[in-house]
Amino acid sequence: MRLLNRFHWGHFKISILLTLVGIFGYLLFSPFQNPNSNGSKTTNDGPSLEEIFKPTVQIIRGSISQNSSLYSSMVGSGVPSDLVAKITEAMPKIFNLGHSLPGDEYQLEYFPPDTLVSFEYKTNGRDKYLVRPKADSLIALKVYKDAKRFLRGVNGNVKGTLWDTMVKMGEDPALIAKLADIFAWDIDFLTEVRNGDEFDFVVEGFEEEGNMAFYGDILVARYSLQGTEHYGILFQDPDGHRDYYDYYGKSLRKTLLKSPLNYRSVTSRFSRSRFHPILKIRRPHYGVDYSANVGTPVVAAGDGRVIFKGWDGGYGNTVAISHPQEFQTFYGHLSRFARGLVQGQWIEQGQVIGYVGSTGLSSGPHLDYRVKRSGNFIDPLGMKPPSEIPIPSKYMQDYIRVRDEALLTMQSITGDGKIYISSASSNNGRNLASIDKKSTFP
Repeated sequence: MRLLNRFHWGHFKISILLTLVGIFGYLLFSPFQNPNSNGSKTTNDGPSLEEIFKPTVQIIRGSISQNSSLYSSMVGSGVPSDLVAKITEAMPKIFNLGHSLPGDEYQLEYFPPDTLVSFEYKTNGRDKYLVRPKADSLIALKVYKDAKRFLRGVNGNVKGTLWDTMVKMGEDPALIAKLADIFAWDIDFLTEVRNGDEFDFVVEGFEEEGNMAFYGDILVARYSLQGTEHYGILFQDPDGHRDYYDYYGKSLRKTLLKSPLNYRSVTSRFSRSRFHPILKIRRPHYGVDYSANVGTPVVAAGDGRVIFKGWDGGYGNTVAISHPQEFQTFYGHLSRFARGLVQGQWIEQGQVIGYVGSTGLSSGPHLDYRVKRSGNFIDPLGMKPPSEIPIPSKYMQDYIRVRDEALLTMQSITGDGKIYISSASSNNGRNLASIDKKSTFP
């Protein structure tokens, strides 16, 4: 019985082997093999196994319509919301999606359900922004189409205000704003600027058909505020994070902006006793009054949650925001609130929360801006809020190389000089021309 079983089992194994050989021969010489293809295999009836199991790339093209956003447009086109969220989280590193306009175009390629292949976003048919996968994250890049890129140096001494000084130099107001934005966490250009302050920076520009088209990023900047040096170096690490850092690699971004307005004159400084223009009595004034036209946008100084929105006696229409690190900010005398603003809402730094007015006890249109920390009022102009995360130690040597190259380039071309760059791609300063000079910077 055992021998019979072994005999049957041996024949069974031989049968299986012969069957497999037959199948292999059939596949090798059957009609699936095209005799006229010189060895290349094609299918006559239906897809191959590779085609059956290969994921199909989905391509979505669209544009931003009136009263729409990138997020709503993509979700409305059937793109998974999780993938849209990943893309819109990466984009702000290079482009503020709040500046999207109707007609802006995008193209998305991805493997379902949510594996990104590539994402392209075009504004006005000129600027193009790319989002690509890298390791376990996404990186965002900015490129320009059909433009010749150059680096231009600018420097000067302040006479009056930074704005007036640069306008008299013939500079574009948008360029002035770019410079002020870099140091927005360290310098209040409305109150702290003094005659004799010095500034130097290198900005990337783009020419089309020999004519100046537009400015890109400021790659390196220095501002000497009353003798104190401030540096801003643009750096993008290998993980795709791109921002401005000081000489030592600390982020210029901080918990709070120095000013909730972009630029305007200041009518009163922080003091413990100020003569109130309406009540005609001396009373503490724990903040800064920014004189501005009615309707000037007021932005949140930092990320936080709205803890008050409404009428607050003599301060009129007021917004109060609670921030990390026990900070609170207050914005008084507003003419109106930003549309949709509600108490309990989370607000991002730089988001518009209201508009300058003269409500409550006010002698004229202005913003009454105040700051508390740990329950006590502090001088908004003298505060030093904590910085965001510095450059990781593993990328510090990369940063030092970019920083030194950028500072040497600034030395060489300030004074309205130019260096033309072969590539039209925006970068973080890695491709700046190296100049054989010793740096005189700290």
